[in-house]
Formats: sequence, C-alpha cells, structure tokens
Amino acid sequence: MIKVVGTVVVVALFILVLYCSGTEENDLWLLLSSYEDLGITVKDLAFFMETHGYNAEPHDTYVSVKFSDGKEVYLTPNGASPGLADLWMTPPTQSSGPIRVIPTEAIKKNLTYSKATNPDFIKAVTRTLVCV
Repeated sequence: MIKVVGTVVVVALFILVLYCSGTEENDLWLLLSSYEDLGITVKDLAFFMETHGYNAEPHDTYVSVKFSDGKEVYLTPNGASPGLADLWMTPPTQSSGPIRVIPTEAIKKNLTYSKATNPDFIKAVTRTLVCV
C-alpha cells in the first residue's frame, strides 16, 4: 500500500513539473532583477540574454526573447530603475506602447498607507483607475 501511494505521489509531482507554466518567465525575471546597468543599450541587452542561454533578438527599442514553448516576451532597458530591463507581453508599436507584465514598483514591502480624505484627490484617482 505504501509503495503504491509513493508511486502515485512521484507520478503526480512529475506531471505537475511537466505542466507548470511560467518557469522560463520566472527565471528570466529573476535574472533581470539580479543585475543593473544604467547605460545598457538594446544590443547590449540582447547580447546579455544570449550569453545566459536565451533566444534573444534586438530591435530598435526593445529585445524580443523567445522561449522553448514558442512564447515571446519583450524587454526594454530601464536605465536607472531597479533591475536590468522591464518585461513586456507585447512589443512596442507606433500607435501604442507595450503592455507591461509587472510594474517595477508593484511590490513594496514594509509600507503603511493612511486613508486619503481629500475629495479632489479621491475623484482624480477614481477617474484614473476607471480609464485604465
């Protein structure tokens, strides 16, 4: 009985690892957040990605990275912001910018916020959130 349960657990873990999505994206995000370079160019960023085993191609303002499953993400050097580059889901176009995967300032630790009572501020924030 214990042998059968152990086998089922091993098979379940194997299937979970096979179907776990986002591991390449997570690895890329960790790599990008581990380095900083104020003056990195698009060509430098593409070279950096290639040397770390990614299939990267430089474009005018961004680098496209293709994963083994065919999914493609886009990187833009971020200058003085934390990390090496910003990660995007769609490439920049002439009419609109790309859609960011996760904003650089999205995760903040040890912050305390107080409730705003200024009606003009609340109205402006509410309108901004509705429009986005």
